[in-house]
Amino acid sequence: MVALFVAMTIVAAQTAAAGGTQSGGYPRGGVGGDAQGQVAGSGRSGELPFTGLTLVLLIVGGALLLALGVAMVLRNRPSS
Repeated sequence: MVALFVAMTIVAAQTAAAGGTQSGGYPRGGVGGDAQGQVAGSGRSGELPFTGLTLVLLIVGGALLLALGVAMVLRNRPSS
């Protein structure tokens, strides 16, 4: 983990010393500048991107997995 951090720090320092591809932390123009406009115009009207149904399905799935795990532990306990 430490070696990965050191390697990333060295690469970042070399990129910054060589001029990098960005100026002041912002792209120098091109496609990246119009990202907001592209996202704003791509939505479908009449549909919600997130509803409570997604959250309910995730909770039910987690509860089923938890119940299955508890059942397996209780079933494999040695009887006293």
